[in-house]
Amino acid sequence: MPAWQIVLLSLAVSFDGLFVGAACAARGIRFGPASLAVVGFASAATTAVALTLGRALGLWLPPAWPGRIGGALLVLCGIAFARRPARDAAWADRDGSGTVDAWEAALLGGALAADAFGAGLATAVAGLAPPALPLAFGLAQAALVALGAAGGRLTEKLVARLPAADFLPAALLVAMGTLRLLAP
Repeated sequence: MPAWQIVLLSLAVSFDGLFVGAACAARGIRFGPASLAVVGFASAATTAVALTLGRALGLWLPPAWPGRIGGALLVLCGIAFARRPARDAAWADRDGSGTVDAWEAALLGGALAADAFGAGLATAVAGLAPPALPLAFGLAQAALVALGAAGGRLTEKLVARLPAADFLPAALLVAMGTLRLLAP
């Protein structure tokens, strides 16, 4: 798999981190460097597990199944996002401190890593899983959460005025998942 494909895949599966970071920052919830590292590590670890499982499953599953599994996971993630709107970003800051600590970052990282799991599983079953993929997914997730947090601080008033902005990530995840489910 060429490097540009790894970068594009990493950005695609980590895109929801951009919205989560923005939603948290717009509500005054901050991410420290350690929290961002934990979020990235959770995504990388999840991807490594998915690659291992995907290689094993690739021996037994028909080729279309991994894409469908990943699509179903994206739809479920989108539904979860819709049921827990980003406007209530307090779920990322469980103790109400205004800062995402390491434990909260691990929970958030696990939730954000669902896309990475589906993509890693599908990639491995297809035989396209380079060893650098977990690192790329982890770095992309941490970078996009940080970028979203930076943008969220700048656009707090805009996000507050756009109630539909909360459901955009959910709609994107459901749409991506549905497309994966419908793909031949």
